Amino acid sequence: MQDLSDPRGFGYGRATVQAEIGGRTYRLAALDGFEENVGAVYRTLGGRNTGRDPGDWMPMFGVLWPGAVALAERVAAEDVAGLDVLELGCGLGLPAIVAASRRARVVATDNHPHAGAFLAANARHNGVEVSFAELDWRDEDAVLPCPRFDRVIASDLLYSAQLVPLVVGQLARWLAEDGRAWLVDPGRLALPSFEAEARRVGLQVEVDVLDEGERELFGIDISW
Repeated sequence: MQDLSDPRGFGYGRATVQAEIGGRTYRLAALDGFEENVGAVYRTLGGRNTGRDPGDWMPMFGVLWPGAVALAERVAAEDVAGLDVLELGCGLGLPAIVAASRRARVVATDNHPHAGAFLAANARHNGVEVSFAELDWRDEDAVLPCPRFDRVIASDLLYSAQLVPLVVGQLARWLAEDGRAWLVDPGRLALPSFEAEARRVGLQVEVDVLDEGERELFGIDISW
Protein backbone atom coordinates (compact mmCIF):
# COMPACT_ATOMS: atom_id res chain seq x y z
CA MET A 1 0.00 0.00 0.00
CA GLN A 2 1.30 3.44 -0.91
CA ASP A 3 2.64 5.58 1.92
CA LEU A 4 0.55 8.74 1.51
CA SER A 5 2.86 10.67 3.83
CA ASP A 6 5.64 10.46 1.21
CA PRO A 7 5.29 13.28 -1.35
CA ARG A 8 7.46 11.41 -3.86
CA GLY A 9 4.53 9.20 -4.78
CA PHE A 10 2.19 12.04 -5.75
CA GLY A 11 3.65 12.99 -9.11
CA TYR A 12 4.06 16.61 -8.11
CA GLY A 13 5.67 19.01 -10.54
CA ARG A 14 8.76 20.38 -8.82
CA ALA A 15 10.54 23.72 -8.89
CA THR A 16 13.28 25.59 -7.06
CA VAL A 17 12.38 29.11 -5.98
CA GLN A 18 14.42 31.76 -4.26
CA ALA A 19 13.89 34.95 -2.29
CA GLU A 20 16.24 37.76 -1.35
CA ILE A 21 15.58 38.50 2.32
CA GLY A 22 17.71 40.77 4.48
CA GLY A 23 20.68 40.62 2.14
CA ARG A 24 20.69 36.84 1.90
CA THR A 25 19.40 34.52 -0.83
CA TYR A 26 17.19 31.67 0.38
CA ARG A 27 16.54 28.76 -1.98
CA LEU A 28 13.54 26.49 -1.51
CA ALA A 29 12.30 23.25 -2.99
CA ALA A 30 8.71 23.93 -4.07
CA LEU A 31 5.93 22.77 -6.36
CA ASP A 32 5.62 24.34 -9.81
CA GLY A 33 2.22 25.84 -8.96
CA PHE A 34 -0.97 25.22 -7.04
CA GLU A 35 -3.48 24.57 -9.79
CA GLU A 36 -0.87 22.61 -11.74
CA ASN A 37 -0.70 20.06 -8.92
CA VAL A 38 -4.32 19.71 -7.85
CA GLY A 39 -4.72 17.05 -10.53
CA ALA A 40 -1.75 15.12 -9.16
CA VAL A 41 -3.45 14.94 -5.77
CA TYR A 42 -6.73 13.69 -7.18
CA ARG A 43 -5.03 11.11 -9.39
CA THR A 44 -3.00 9.77 -6.49
CA LEU A 45 -5.75 9.63 -3.91
CA GLY A 46 -8.23 8.17 -6.38
CA GLY A 47 -11.23 8.88 -4.18
CA ARG A 48 -9.89 6.72 -1.36
CA ASN A 49 -10.74 7.40 2.27
CA THR A 50 -7.56 8.78 3.82
CA GLY A 51 -9.09 9.50 7.21
CA ARG A 52 -8.56 13.21 6.65
CA ASP A 53 -10.61 16.10 5.37
CA PRO A 54 -10.08 16.25 1.56
CA GLY A 55 -9.12 19.90 1.91
CA ASP A 56 -6.10 18.89 3.99
CA TRP A 57 -4.49 17.47 0.83
CA MET A 58 -4.73 20.57 -1.36
CA PRO A 59 -1.22 21.56 -2.48
CA MET A 60 -1.31 25.22 -1.44
CA PHE A 61 1.56 24.48 0.95
CA GLY A 62 3.99 24.00 -1.92
CA VAL A 63 3.90 27.52 -3.41
CA LEU A 64 5.94 30.51 -2.24
CA TRP A 65 3.15 33.07 -1.91
CA PRO A 66 3.83 36.84 -1.76
CA GLY A 67 2.52 36.93 1.80
CA ALA A 68 5.21 34.51 2.97
CA VAL A 69 7.90 36.66 1.38
CA ALA A 70 6.52 39.80 3.07
CA LEU A 71 6.36 37.99 6.41
CA ALA A 72 9.95 36.78 6.02
CA GLU A 73 11.03 40.37 5.39
CA ARG A 74 9.28 41.43 8.61
CA VAL A 75 11.05 38.68 10.53
CA ALA A 76 14.41 39.73 9.07
CA ALA A 77 13.84 43.33 10.13
CA GLU A 78 13.40 42.40 13.81
CA ASP A 79 15.79 41.08 16.45
CA VAL A 80 14.50 37.58 17.11
CA ALA A 81 17.76 36.09 18.40
CA GLY A 82 17.10 33.81 21.37
CA LEU A 83 13.31 34.01 21.04
CA ASP A 84 10.88 31.11 20.73
CA VAL A 85 9.11 31.51 17.38
CA LEU A 86 6.12 29.57 16.09
CA GLU A 87 4.98 29.62 12.47
CA LEU A 88 1.39 28.56 11.80
CA GLY A 89 0.64 27.12 8.35
CA CYS A 90 4.31 27.21 7.38
CA GLY A 91 4.07 25.67 3.90
CA LEU A 92 7.58 25.78 2.44
CA GLY A 93 8.81 27.46 5.62
CA LEU A 94 10.56 30.61 4.38
CA PRO A 95 9.64 32.85 7.37
CA ALA A 96 10.58 30.07 9.81
CA ILE A 97 13.89 29.52 8.05
CA VAL A 98 14.65 33.26 8.11
CA ALA A 99 13.87 33.34 11.85
CA ALA A 100 16.19 30.39 12.44
CA SER A 101 18.94 32.09 10.43
CA ARG A 102 18.54 35.03 12.85
CA ARG A 103 19.24 32.66 15.78
CA ALA A 104 15.68 32.15 16.96
CA ARG A 105 14.43 28.82 18.28
CA VAL A 106 11.77 27.95 15.73
CA VAL A 107 8.87 25.52 15.54
CA ALA A 108 7.11 25.42 12.16
CA THR A 109 3.68 23.81 11.88
CA ASP A 110 1.29 22.86 9.12
CA ASN A 111 -1.59 20.44 8.66
CA HIS A 112 -0.65 19.30 5.16
CA PRO A 113 0.81 15.77 5.23
CA HIS A 114 3.73 16.79 3.00
CA ALA A 115 4.71 20.14 4.46
CA GLY A 116 7.08 18.58 6.97
CA ALA A 117 9.16 16.89 4.26
CA PHE A 118 9.52 20.10 2.27
CA LEU A 119 10.29 22.13 5.40
CA ALA A 120 13.01 19.69 6.49
CA ALA A 121 14.65 19.76 3.05
CA ASN A 122 14.47 23.55 2.83
CA ALA A 123 15.89 24.08 6.31
CA ARG A 124 18.75 21.72 5.48
CA HIS A 125 19.44 23.42 2.13
CA ASN A 126 19.66 26.79 3.88
CA GLY A 127 21.85 25.57 6.72
CA VAL A 128 19.46 26.07 9.65
CA GLU A 129 17.59 23.93 12.17
CA VAL A 130 13.80 24.23 12.38
CA SER A 131 11.60 21.85 14.35
CA PHE A 132 8.40 20.73 12.60
CA ALA A 133 5.10 19.63 14.10
CA GLU A 134 1.97 18.66 12.20
CA LEU A 135 -0.74 20.81 13.75
CA ASP A 136 -4.45 20.51 13.13
CA TRP A 137 -6.08 23.71 14.38
CA ARG A 138 -9.19 21.69 15.24
CA ASP A 139 -7.24 19.59 17.75
CA GLU A 140 -7.75 21.10 21.20
CA ASP A 141 -5.26 18.65 22.75
CA ALA A 142 -2.31 19.36 20.48
CA VAL A 143 1.08 19.67 22.18
CA LEU A 144 4.07 21.63 20.87
CA PRO A 145 7.68 21.71 22.13
CA CYS A 146 7.08 25.09 23.79
CA PRO A 147 3.90 25.94 25.74
CA ARG A 148 3.97 29.63 24.72
CA PHE A 149 5.95 31.54 22.11
CA ASP A 150 7.53 34.99 22.07
CA ARG A 151 6.56 35.39 18.41
CA VAL A 152 3.80 33.69 16.44
CA ILE A 153 4.05 34.29 12.69
CA ALA A 154 1.76 33.35 9.81
CA SER A 155 0.68 34.34 6.32
CA ASP A 156 -2.25 33.56 4.02
CA LEU A 157 -4.37 31.79 6.62
CA LEU A 158 -7.77 33.46 6.28
CA TYR A 159 -9.16 31.62 3.28
CA SER A 160 -12.70 31.47 4.67
CA ALA A 161 -14.89 32.74 7.51
CA GLN A 162 -14.89 29.22 8.99
CA LEU A 163 -11.16 29.50 9.65
CA VAL A 164 -11.41 32.75 11.62
CA PRO A 165 -12.21 31.26 15.07
CA LEU A 166 -9.61 28.52 14.53
CA VAL A 167 -6.84 30.98 13.68
CA VAL A 168 -7.77 33.27 16.57
CA GLY A 169 -7.91 30.26 18.88
CA GLN A 170 -4.39 29.23 17.88
CA LEU A 171 -3.04 32.74 18.45
CA ALA A 172 -4.65 32.95 21.88
CA ARG A 173 -3.39 29.48 22.78
CA TRP A 174 0.27 29.84 21.83
CA LEU A 175 1.12 33.55 22.16
CA ALA A 176 3.01 34.45 25.33
CA GLU A 177 1.58 37.17 27.56
CA ASP A 178 4.31 39.60 26.50
CA GLY A 179 4.68 38.17 22.99
CA ARG A 180 3.73 39.50 19.58
CA ALA A 181 2.16 37.88 16.56
CA TRP A 182 2.81 38.98 12.98
CA LEU A 183 0.40 37.99 10.23
CA VAL A 184 0.29 38.91 6.55
CA ASP A 185 -2.91 38.68 4.52
CA PRO A 186 -3.79 39.80 0.96
CA GLY A 187 -7.05 41.38 2.12
CA ARG A 188 -9.37 38.39 1.93
CA LEU A 189 -13.02 38.85 2.87
CA ALA A 190 -12.48 37.15 6.23
CA LEU A 191 -9.97 39.77 7.44
CA PRO A 192 -12.54 42.11 9.11
CA SER A 193 -14.12 39.13 10.88
CA PHE A 194 -10.69 38.07 12.07
CA GLU A 195 -10.01 41.52 13.52
CA ALA A 196 -13.34 41.51 15.35
CA GLU A 197 -12.90 37.99 16.73
CA ALA A 198 -9.32 38.65 17.87
CA ARG A 199 -10.43 41.75 19.77
CA ARG A 200 -13.36 39.84 21.26
CA VAL A 201 -10.98 37.39 22.97
CA GLY A 202 -8.80 40.22 24.31
CA LEU A 203 -6.09 40.51 21.68
CA GLN A 204 -4.86 43.90 20.49
CA VAL A 205 -4.83 44.24 16.69
CA GLU A 206 -3.17 46.79 14.40
CA VAL A 207 -3.47 46.50 10.61
CA ASP A 208 -1.23 48.32 8.13
CA VAL A 209 -0.96 48.26 4.35
CA LEU A 210 2.41 46.93 3.26
CA ASP A 211 4.28 48.42 0.31
CA GLU A 212 4.58 45.35 -1.90
CA GLY A 213 4.42 46.85 -5.39
CA GLU A 214 1.31 46.13 -7.40
CA ARG A 215 -0.04 43.51 -4.98
CA GLU A 216 -1.54 45.04 -1.84
CA LEU A 217 -0.85 43.10 1.34
CA PHE A 218 -1.88 43.78 4.91
CA GLY A 219 0.43 43.43 7.89
CA ILE A 220 -1.33 42.52 11.12
CA ASP A 221 0.41 43.11 14.44
CA ILE A 222 -1.14 41.29 17.42
CA SER A 223 -0.42 41.32 21.13
CA TRP A 224 -2.23 40.88 24.44
